[in-house]
Amino acid sequence: MRTDEAPLRVAGLLFVAAGLWYLFTESVAAAGFPGYDYATNYISDLGVPEPGVVDGRRLDSHLSAAMNAGFLVKGLLIFLGIAAAYPALGRGWQRVLVVLLAIGHWFGLSLVALVPASERNAELGLTGLHVLGAGLAIVAGNLLFAFAALTVLRAGLGRLAPLFPVLAAVGLVCLLLLTIGNETGADLLLPDGVLERGAVYTITASELLAGALLLARRDER
Repeated sequence: MRTDEAPLRVAGLLFVAAGLWYLFTESVAAAGFPGYDYATNYISDLGVPEPGVVDGRRLDSHLSAAMNAGFLVKGLLIFLGIAAAYPALGRGWQRVLVVLLAIGHWFGLSLVALVPASERNAELGLTGLHVLGAGLAIVAGNLLFAFAALTVLRAGLGRLAPLFPVLAAVGLVCLLLLTIGNETGADLLLPDGVLERGAVYTITASELLAGALLLARRDER
């Protein structure tokens, strides 16, 4: 195995672990939330530790710690994956930008977990921090894989590299529609929960696909 192959394999393993961990913790938290609806409830509803009502939605997550662990650990795993791949990413501003996007994604997810979208935090005026974190996590996460696939990881991802910008575009359009709908009060094509998951699951799909491709790549000597 070439010396630059091992870092990419480790990165691939961490990317796959991040995607699977997130899906696992979300499903666990959803199972502990009576009446949770993937179409109409926000993902963040699963991370609220105390019962309450926010924007007309009843919040009752009995396993909020699982969802918040999902946010925190996923962000860390993605950052560690980029850090592991760093020796194989070449030189220059492109790999620096990839690292910054990974940090932004992790920081955004940390804000989402540490400042839940609870009724109490809304009363304290902290909702803006949660929204900031969610927006940063979604934008940075989508851009991270799109940009990395077109630059520093392009060779490692092979012929499927152009698929990552497509996934990112879908995710960012979903985020835009969700934001417009929240600002205007209008229903835009799909329920909020679907649009939010459209913005988030594109990142998860990118994590799993990138990880699988990096793990499957062959040593080209």
